[in-house]
Amino acid sequence: MSAPSKPRAKTPFRRWMFENDVTLRQAGDALGCSHEHVRRICLHPDDAGRSYPDDDLIARIEAFTQGAVTRKDFPLPEALQAGAVQ
Repeated sequence: MSAPSKPRAKTPFRRWMFENDVTLRQAGDALGCSHEHVRRICLHPDDAGRSYPDDDLIARIEAFTQGAVTRKDFPLPEALQAGAVQ
């Protein structure tokens, strides 16, 4: 029997939501997007299902979290950085 895998660390936005008792649905309503989209941007960066917020959504997240979560908390993987995707 293999050892259980270590749980992944929460992303900054997910951690902020947990610490402030904010549900995915509440965050989605406040940000003007679906709770599913919030769930996907909160996934670990290595998760294939992860979504990345656009500039407008990042600005809304920064306002919603009163600056606790910022653009630097959503680094793009190399494959999505400027010029890497055709």
